[in-house]
Amino acid sequence: MSRAGERWSRVPFEQLKTPEVVRAMSLVFRDKGRVLDVGCNTGELLDFARKFGCVTSGLEYSDDSREVIRGKGHTPYQTFDEVSDQFEIITAFDLVEHLYDVPAFLSNCHSKLVNGGKLILLTGDIQSVSARAAGAHWWYVQYPEHIVFPSRFFFESLSNFKLENWVPTYAAAAYNYSFYRVLLSHLKRILIMKKYNGLPSWSPDHALIVLSKVDA
Repeated sequence: MSRAGERWSRVPFEQLKTPEVVRAMSLVFRDKGRVLDVGCNTGELLDFARKFGCVTSGLEYSDDSREVIRGKGHTPYQTFDEVSDQFEIITAFDLVEHLYDVPAFLSNCHSKLVNGGKLILLTGDIQSVSARAAGAHWWYVQYPEHIVFPSRFFFESLSNFKLENWVPTYAAAAYNYSFYRVLLSHLKRILIMKKYNGLPSWSPDHALIVLSKVDA
């Protein structure tokens, strides 16, 4: 039985994520659509969506986490095969980097979205300044968990989705360090001759990716 829910923070979404991500999601949720959060953990993003009047469902492998979201009043699923509804919005935060078959995942999401529905992803940006500087030492590369980092070009080239927005951001608000903390950390790293791993980041090293469904 999976107990992934024990590994992650249950801080409210609007406190955990950066202001730009909270603003972007607020604009999406204000239309009060049906939301499916893939990899929803214990439902913090769903809690946020419900504040806007959205109808909320979560897809989560962890048995314990599904019990939590069921207790909160969200509809839980374990696999895409269980999902029969269509949604205006599908979200997947901190998930894409774990997937071995991204095209299959995107196809599943496409099939569950209404015409013009949105798929919104949050993942590491392999083309960010800090990721490029760190190279193979980038902190977000964590084999065998974090193994795939599709580029912006990949999302722009999709035939079944249109890239509507690409919002540079951080994994969480706590990763957005002050300029002085970043500077002191880099000076210390130089003094001890330690290789740069991308933290603290010089600039946003993640992206909020907004895709809209395109019918073939």
